[in-house]
Amino acid sequence: MTQSQVQVLLKRLNATQRADVTARLVQLPGFAAAQLSTGGRHQTVYLYAPPN
Repeated sequence: MTQSQVQVLLKRLNATQRADVTARLVQLPGFAAAQLSTGGRHQTVYLYAPPN
């Protein structure tokens, strides 16, 4: 999911709450955040790969 998709999914939360949710999410096993280069601003994406 991109940061924009997360914002839509969590639209009822304010920016501070969304940041808290995503920070907690990437601490869970299998979840990660990555910065992608897009030629302009970097885009944050959230990834999940189930642990073995």
